Amino acid sequence: MTETDPWRIELQRRAEAHLAAFLEANPEHSVDREQPECRGGTWFVTFGSFRGEPAVFKYYDGHPRKDYEKKALELFGPTGLVPKLYPGETDRMLVMERLPGLTMEEAEKELNPSEQDDLYFHLGEAVAKVVEMKPGRELAHRRENTFRAAEENDFYNTPYSALDELYRQADTATFFDTTLARAAQVLRDRDVAHREVLNRSIASLQQNRDAILSYTDFVIIDDFHTNNIMAEGTRITGFIDLEMTRPGNEILLLGAALCSMCDRPERWESFRRGYEHARGTPMDDAVLSLVRIAAPFTRWIRFTWYCSINDIPAWALGMNLRDGAVEDVAEVVEAVDRMTRQGGD
Repeated sequence: MTETDPWRIELQRRAEAHLAAFLEANPEHSVDREQPECRGGTWFVTFGSFRGEPAVFKYYDGHPRKDYEKKALELFGPTGLVPKLYPGETDRMLVMERLPGLTMEEAEKELNPSEQDDLYFHLGEAVAKVVEMKPGRELAHRRENTFRAAEENDFYNTPYSALDELYRQADTATFFDTTLARAAQVLRDRDVAHREVLNRSIASLQQNRDAILSYTDFVIIDDFHTNNIMAEGTRITGFIDLEMTRPGNEILLLGAALCSMCDRPERWESFRRGYEHARGTPMDDAVLSLVRIAAPFTRWIRFTWYCSINDIPAWALGMNLRDGAVEDVAEVVEAVDRMTRQGGD
């Protein structure tokens, strides 16, 4: 996927036309002369201002993810770690605060090793603040909903939209159990690479299911990686792109954080120190073990999206996300195994 893909060019055309009409009717908003090189992965963002304050206009092209992100920003607002919503929402666009700094992915390139340690220490503190405040805990309780994705009678005929419904609406236990059940079924039925590694991860998650789910539910950041975290020097200024949030808990959030650092295990130590400092208590061996086991779960979600149904979206086929999802799970499992053997946690 590049900025020159035909669908991307058409998305930009629609976004710019929508924004031009919006600006004409809303003179308190303006667009910057210079724009970022990357204008978004799935949607289209434009830098500008609202009453002189740096702002982002994010265009969703009518997709429901606009409402998902708006709700997440409202839930996480009290943490002070996400952009504020500004006036100007339309049916296709949100206007939000532009957090200062660069993405962590870019910011850490400008830091020396000691400063990078400080940056990840502060990331640990930021995640601890989210866990302490538990945004959306009142929304994450168990529900009596039934989901087509949990049914077995037409397993591989489950539509992609049913997996999205499960992701957005299921409580933590239902989502966890259904994701693992679907993944395990695929491993039984189909010839999948890295079978031994993947089966070992599934078995460990299922065996530790009750311990993982014993933690308090709240809404967690699922798309946890350094391109979605903003930093100014060694300071974390907040999390962006909260479209992919869902019910979870402390262990599943820490697992997602560990997953994001599997290619830089030395950063996990700095993150852990910051997290423990902010929480005022160390992670004991039992907690660390659960976090290691939970680390691949966010990758298992993608595995079920692309490997457990026959009719996946054309864009997923074009990007070969089925094979990629298998490789992603295996890489995380093996990386966590290496970290454990080397005493990296």
